[in-house]
Amino acid sequence: MIQYLYPLIGAVVTVLLDWAIYTHLSAFLRVGFPSTPIAIYREIAGSWLPRLRTAVVAITGIAAGLSFTFKLGGLWLAAVALFAVAHTLLYVILYKVAGRN
Repeated sequence: MIQYLYPLIGAVVTVLLDWAIYTHLSAFLRVGFPSTPIAIYREIAGSWLPRLRTAVVAITGIAAGLSFTFKLGGLWLAAVALFAVAHTLLYVILYKVAGRN
């Protein structure tokens, strides 16, 4: 019965992981790569982009939860890939917008 909660748990875990990666990894990136822009994500991206990224991350978590519920390894790999792409795009957008300022 608990496996039916996996999609919800997946969404919550990925959103929390997304927050942790952005808030904590960004500081480590600035130490290792000083050219990393120091900027608050919401100030650079505007209002719609954080919501879109959070939605993509939550959908990724739901897909990961469904992959555990129905034991679909391919869906798990797709969810992990989508999560990685969402974070790659985040930093690409930050660099482009910070370069314009």
